Amino acid sequence: MAKGDSGAVVFGARLKRLRTDAGETLRSLAEKVPFHPGQLGHVEKGTRRPTLELARLCDEALGTRPELEGLWRATMLGARPLQLPPDTPRFVGRAEALEAIESAMTGAETPIVVIDGAPGTGKTTLAVHWAHAAARRYSDGQLYVDLRGYAPDQDQPLRPGPVLEGFLTALGIQDTPSDVSQMSALYRTQLADRRLLIVLDNAAEASQVEPLLPGQGGCGVVVTSRTALSALAVRYGAERVTLPPLPPAEAEAMLRAIIGTQRVDAAPADAARLIELCGALPLAVQLAAERLASRPSDTLADLVAELDREEHRLDGLAVDDRTAVRAVFTWSYQRLKPLEAKVFRALGLHPGVDMDAASVAALSDVDGALAARALRELAERHLIEPARPGRFRLHDLMRTYAAERATEDMSGDERREAIRRLVLFYLHSTHSSGVALAPRRVMPLHLDPPTVPALAFDTDDRFAEALRWGDAEQGTLPLIVRMAHEHGMHAEAWQIAVCLWDYLQIRRSWALWERSHEIALEAARSAGDRAGEGWVTTNLAEAARQRGDLDHSVLLYEQALCIRRETGDRFGEAWTLAGSGFLALDRGQFDEATRYADAALEIFDELSVPEGRAYALGIIGDVHGEAGRHDDALGILAESMRLVDGLGSLYGRGVFLSKIAKVYRRSGDPELWQRALDNLDGAVDAFSETGDRWHTAEMLDRRGDVLRALGRRAEAQHDWDHALRIYDELSHQAPDVERKLDKALTESMGR
Repeated sequence: MAKGDSGAVVFGARLKRLRTDAGETLRSLAEKVPFHPGQLGHVEKGTRRPTLELARLCDEALGTRPELEGLWRATMLGARPLQLPPDTPRFVGRAEALEAIESAMTGAETPIVVIDGAPGTGKTTLAVHWAHAAARRYSDGQLYVDLRGYAPDQDQPLRPGPVLEGFLTALGIQDTPSDVSQMSALYRTQLADRRLLIVLDNAAEASQVEPLLPGQGGCGVVVTSRTALSALAVRYGAERVTLPPLPPAEAEAMLRAIIGTQRVDAAPADAARLIELCGALPLAVQLAAERLASRPSDTLADLVAELDREEHRLDGLAVDDRTAVRAVFTWSYQRLKPLEAKVFRALGLHPGVDMDAASVAALSDVDGALAARALRELAERHLIEPARPGRFRLHDLMRTYAAERATEDMSGDERREAIRRLVLFYLHSTHSSGVALAPRRVMPLHLDPPTVPALAFDTDDRFAEALRWGDAEQGTLPLIVRMAHEHGMHAEAWQIAVCLWDYLQIRRSWALWERSHEIALEAARSAGDRAGEGWVTTNLAEAARQRGDLDHSVLLYEQALCIRRETGDRFGEAWTLAGSGFLALDRGQFDEATRYADAALEIFDELSVPEGRAYALGIIGDVHGEAGRHDDALGILAESMRLVDGLGSLYGRGVFLSKIAKVYRRSGDPELWQRALDNLDGAVDAFSETGDRWHTAEMLDRRGDVLRALGRRAEAQHDWDHALRIYDELSHQAPDVERKLDKALTESMGR
């Protein structure tokens, strides 16, 4: 089947259901949208790809906005998530459990299976193995998340909000609501009429899972937990599959698969004793067997003797659900090389969902190449697991054990210093990321020179590189902000959040924005750091403006302005006034925008900040342009251009060329539209040269509008297509560009 055809089938089925629910026939619907009944019929059958224009028109006619539009973006843009972790290459046993899962997952319209069992029984391994085998039955992909329900005490289980945001992003929805109930409703809408397999790993309680469940048939859900999650059975008919320790025959089969049949046959009693010492838990059996496989000269008897001694040493420990495997963990840890042991115990301090070599190098105080090598060695010994390329994670039991090792084998000063290095790594890396994403943004945080190796993002591909890093660290960054706050590094906590702003603005990751800035605000207030509070509040105000929550933005900007004035931060006050001016522009309050701009301008001139003067003048120029005073607008914006050109700011040049182009475009004089085009050419070039792909796409979109107005349709179509490709690469939804391109393509086909 060609790419996109399965999406057309899904879209067609949804359109048909919504049409019939509304009591419309194909002919009556066709009368409300400019499409022939036969064309609509082909769309409903999945034999014709729908357009975004059709989706929107049908939404309007059926009163279902934005359901079909959202489904079109999710299915037609190829959003097919494939999130399952790698399968275990030597999976053995669990035939009865696999059969029970298969039976439950094929016996209901929206099947839900809860795999429960003690830690180390292999719940995740079993769920992922079955999911890989069943993946072909779920044509629209797989969603996976580790809910961290049993992470060490200092970590928090994942809340539904961030999980829903991640799932919606994977399904092609970028601009998500901030309210969990709204996100859950949108998520269920996106799952309707689709076949997705959803694996919710490591849940602590039913409330973590319920907002993540589909609303109707087509999808399957597998949940793993240490508890039965009985509420899911009562409310949703979930089936339960409980995992005991491995039966002796299956545990022996695992041994044979790893160390070879010959070694087991040579010492069957020792093999049985090894399984007993491991509690017949797959995690412990695999760890011991892999270690033995790496030492061909050792016998099973040697391994059993060593583990016997370790078990006796631990006899005095309180028995809990971790004791059965602690002996194996300790035995493995004690046989690590010094570098590997140092890195392993340091991992017990890392709060991240997963981690890369760069952050581990800072945490462990070792060279990056050595950290990468140690992580590979630890993965080969099955003490950590590959999560995705270049990143690793720990099983929750292993994370707890690593934290124990950090507590017992590192002094308090060593732990505090390791945490300080990790926080500083993230502070300087997020700062470098912000510089890469917005090279000309002024943010005088007065950071001390980095004392740990941090990421520089100084390659030719630095914009995309910074975005990729932010994407990989989304789950970790708020945990780092919390770690900094809880360990008294309050300034670093709020500074990390502030440095994230350019990434957050591009990705529109509102859950990350909320979590990081809530903690940052608490950190600044805990330290009585009003300057930090001013920075965070200003960021929150601008975030609200960008989201369109203008009333809330007004309140936050007022708070930020009070803080700036209270602290005597004239520089911050000027930029907060400028932000308030842009907000007033958005609200159509042009006189108020001018007052804010004039006040900002006075301070910028007092402090000799030419960049600030340029942007304050830009607000005034925008006001003149909105009022139709085009000559006044062009004169003021020309001064802004001179200022940023004097600073050598390509970014500023792009901004003000685009503003000048907007004035020419609004003139209504086709002869001046060519000047708009010339200025947009310069803006595209300026933003391209800075590596700012976000604004490059925006300028291409605007240039396409001018080209279309000049009758140069093919060139306009090319610019819109180019802009849309950039937005797709940035994972940003641009429905207006999609609509214009879709209309242009339709016109070019002569329909």
